[in-house]
Amino acid sequence: MPNKPKIVTRSETTSSVVADNLNKGSALTAAEMDSNLINLRAGFGNVSITDTTIETLTTNDNLTLTANGTGTVEINVDKPTVGNFDTGNAIYIWGTTGSNTGPVIRQQNLNYVPGTTGSSYGPTRVAEYKLDGTDSGSSLNRFRINDALSIDLNGSELTSTSGAMGPRHQHWQDIFNTDGANQGRINYTSNEFAIQFEGSGNNSSTTVLNEIDMLRTALFSNLDSGDTFDVGTIKYFRAINLLGGTGTITIDDEYGLYVESGFDATNKYGVFVNDDSYTNRIGGIRLLNDDIRAYTSGDNLTISCNGTGHITIGGEITVEDDGRIQIGATNSIVIDTSDNIDINGAVNISADAIITESNLVKKIKKTLNTLTSSTAITVNSDNGPIQYVELDHNATFTIDMDFNEEITLVIKQGSTGGTGSFEDTGTATIPFGGNVTPTLQASAGTFDVVRFVSLAGVGIVGTFN
Repeated sequence: MPNKPKIVTRSETTSSVVADNLNKGSALTAAEMDSNLINLRAGFGNVSITDTTIETLTTNDNLTLTANGTGTVEINVDKPTVGNFDTGNAIYIWGTTGSNTGPVIRQQNLNYVPGTTGSSYGPTRVAEYKLDGTDSGSSLNRFRINDALSIDLNGSELTSTSGAMGPRHQHWQDIFNTDGANQGRINYTSNEFAIQFEGSGNNSSTTVLNEIDMLRTALFSNLDSGDTFDVGTIKYFRAINLLGGTGTITIDDEYGLYVESGFDATNKYGVFVNDDSYTNRIGGIRLLNDDIRAYTSGDNLTISCNGTGHITIGGEITVEDDGRIQIGATNSIVIDTSDNIDINGAVNISADAIITESNLVKKIKKTLNTLTSSTAITVNSDNGPIQYVELDHNATFTIDMDFNEEITLVIKQGSTGGTGSFEDTGTATIPFGGNVTPTLQASAGTFDVVRFVSLAGVGIVGTFN
């Protein structure tokens, strides 16, 4: 470590000059000359200057450069350096001029050995505050670290439409591999906007944050009267391909917006637009308020399930204006706003098909419903309009049907045979045309046909062959 500047005095070891006496008007005494040298030497305090190095004399003491009053501390060289330039582990403030350059705070380690040291972090801007415990609702409680870029156009018009034009804040990573013989690899890289929750030091404290904006874009203005800003387009988030060079880049997967696991919130929104007047486009789909359609005029909107899945519609389907619902590529079934249903081709309705409300299936399906012979047989219209039984019992037939329905019952006498009486579900005897009480044939293999019609306000009536 450098020592204090060396001096030689005639006799004095301490200074006896404690006040200025300029232009004394007589020769200096030996004591005064000794004192001047001692004062000059002491003026360096705890700092030594050796060649081009300024250093504190006491180990671990800070070296402070302070200007007087409103003055500034200026370092007027091209590459001011903090640290050891020779070892390649230093911070530089570079201020060169020219295209795409500006002052840079740079930390370098040009001989970094992976895995031999802890995590490597570059220069960090830190502002720390500790509140005194006072509660406050003031809007002045703002804590910021700002990167400010100020542009005064001063009447200039910069008219280039290049995507690289204009002011922007850049968080830049430069990743490359100078070893042409070996592959380099880093599994992950990212630009992070992170918020960290720190522990209280085992004080079991509670902290409340009403809202966290992980990435917030805001437009501020502070215009004076008469000022005008004309903004053509605002894009909150934009991905743009600036890949260049003659090398090859392969990207396997690309996601415009990706939520990996979320934060287990009570309400989760992948994309939330709170204004119904916004038109949202996702690929070829347009979403506007409660309307979903193809974005390009004339394009079809296709809703498909994946694999063996189904499409479920939980509400009413309404065909508006001149629209229509088409099932099948050749207009097999078309429902339009003229209240028409056009069915082109054969209609096949399976045995388990159900059309509720009007029970239309019972009126049009031709599948025969076979009943089992017993002393009590229920003939239910829900099982179809044509029903059959081979009778080997003296049976009571209970007819169960809604108003305005019709059932045809075919009865064949079995090897044993049997008789039949007919009543409705209220156990009332069903009247037959001509007040004829049906008497079934007795011979095995013979047939009888009984028809029932249910009318609102009348009930069930029957006819017998």
